[in-house]
Amino acid sequence: MSLGESQPSRPDRGSSILNLTLASVAAQVGCLTFIIVLAALFGGLWLDNLLKTKPLFTIVLVMGSMPIGIFVMYRVALTVISKSIVQPKTDSSSQGEKQA
Repeated sequence: MSLGESQPSRPDRGSSILNLTLASVAAQVGCLTFIIVLAALFGGLWLDNLLKTKPLFTIVLVMGSMPIGIFVMYRVALTVISKSIVQPKTDSSSQGEKQA
C-alpha cells in the first residue's frame, strides 16, 4: 500500500456497541412478540374448543395480544435505554488526584 492510499476506516467502538445493542433489542422484541401472539392463538383455540365458540376467543385474544406486544416493546426499550446510559468519562488527571 502506498502513502497516497488511505486505509479503510474502522467503525469506532461506540457505534459497534450501539449497533449490537439495537440488534439485541430487535431480537428480544421480536421473540417476545412472537411468544405473546402464539400464546394468545393457542389459548384462544383451546378456549374455543372447550366452550364450542369456534372463532370468538381466538380472535379476541389475538387482537388483545397486540396492545400487550406494544407494551412489552416499550418496556424492553426503556430497560435497554436505562442500562445503556453511560456515565461521563473523567480525564486521567482527575483520576490520578483521586488515587493519591
